[in-house]
This record gives sequence, C-alpha cells and structure tokens, in this order.
Amino acid sequence: MTGSRLPSAVVTDLDGTLIFDGGAISPKNREALVRLGELEVPRIVATGRSRYSLEHTLPEDAPVDYVIYSSGLAWIDWSTREQTILGQLEPGEVDLLARVWRRLRLSFMIHAPAPDNHHMVYERGVRETPDFARRLAHYERFATDVKEAGAFPAPASQGLAIVDREVADSTFEVVCAALPGLSTIRTTSPLDGESTWIEVFPEHVSKSLTSMRLMDELGIDPDHAVVIGNDYNDEDLLAAFPTAFVVAEAPGDLRDRHRIVGSARDDGFAEAVAIVLSESS
Repeated sequence: MTGSRLPSAVVTDLDGTLIFDGGAISPKNREALVRLGELEVPRIVATGRSRYSLEHTLPEDAPVDYVIYSSGLAWIDWSTREQTILGQLEPGEVDLLARVWRRLRLSFMIHAPAPDNHHMVYERGVRETPDFARRLAHYERFATDVKEAGAFPAPASQGLAIVDREVADSTFEVVCAALPGLSTIRTTSPLDGESTWIEVFPEHVSKSLTSMRLMDELGIDPDHAVVIGNDYNDEDLLAAFPTAFVVAEAPGDLRDRHRIVGSARDDGFAEAVAIVLSESS
C-alpha cells in the first residue's frame, strides 16, 4: 500500500489466518476487526468453507461486512445474510470432471449447487487416501455413494479430490491441463494438515476474482486493498493485490513472495492490521 491513506478494504482468509484450528476469533483479532469498522474500512472474509460450514464456524455477531465462501462461489452480506451466487458447473463439465478423476484413479466428490454444497455424491477410486475417508466420515450425513445416488449432481458447485502431498504438484498440473476452462485450486487439508485437496470450480470463480467483483459493486478501489492469507488456496488472492501478508505458517514459497506476520495462533491478522494502520497514519 502506498501513500498515507487507509486501506480501501481488508480481505482475510478464515481458517489458519483469522481463526486458529477451527476456534473462535481471538480477542486481539476481534479488536482489529472492530477498529477497522470504526474507521469505515470494509472487512471481507474469503473462505473455502461452504455456507453450511461457515455458519457453524463464524458467529452471527462477527464484526465483518461480507463473507466470500466456497473459494469465491458466492458471497454473503453478513449483516443481512443476503447472498449472491456466481456460478455452477454445468452437466457437461461435471461429466468431464468425473472422467478426469477416474482416469487418474482418484476418489472424488461432486458437490450440490450452492448454498446446499455441503451435500455431495462420491466415488471411490484406487488411489484413495486416509484423508478422503476422514472427510467422508466428517460429512457422513450429507455424503452419498454414486452407486446409491445413480448420478452426480448436475449442475454442481464443485468437484474435490484428495491426494498425498508427494504427488500433489504433478497431479495438480495434470488436472489443470485437462480442465483449462475451469478454475482449479489446491489447498492443504484442514483435517490432517498434510494431504492436498484439489478443488475444481466454475470458470471465473476464485477468491481473487470474486473479491474484485465484490469491490467493483461496492465502489472500492482494489489498488488500496489489503489481503491476508495462509495457504495455496489464497495464492491467487495474494497475487492479485499490491499489499499482501501471509501468516508465519504459510508454505515457504508464499512466505518468499509476501510480507510475513505472526502465526494465526499469535494473532497474525491483528499484527497485519496494525502495520497497515500505522503505515497509513
């Protein structure tokens, strides 16, 4: 951020950035959010969580203005709970995605359209990871085997496969090449902290693109926005804005490219806010 002016907005990842290990917003991070509100700086959370998961994590009185969920699939005005859904995978895209997962012999899930995208249909492949089974157990009430369902949701919100870290880079490259018209992201599993989740969304759906679209609708100058993240699913967001921070737990290549603040456990979000407010004074 350049010049002595307040940020036009602050966009933050949720898990591992604003909150630690699925817990509550810490007192220091809450104070930082409240201070931004007092200064009339829009506060935007951008998370990979579905709306269902989000509303079981972020309290109703959280001092935020907008929440982008499912990695950019939709946003919510947090004060009114009105939402804007930006896209879906069409039936032909779902069929193509399933063929790609099967060719790679991966276990995968196809999620129902938003806002009900916590519901999913899954297919087990040869290369199933323990983390895939762990996620199935976590969403047992909402997960149906494709053999029982008869078909995948179509249209759908997203597809997800889980791979071991050792093959994550090569598998991600293959999936991106096979699905050039879709938005493919990866993130470290929030369940085991080791595996890689590869997620496929409709074209033009990502944290950065949805943040830009929301800012455009609100009349916010993106050149003076500040973003804070922690993992590869924030990579496009961090790269899209001139002022970007990562918390100390971020992967090394992200730390090499962006300003580093303290860990999520140690209120790195509040530290980033303090830095930008100090630099704007």
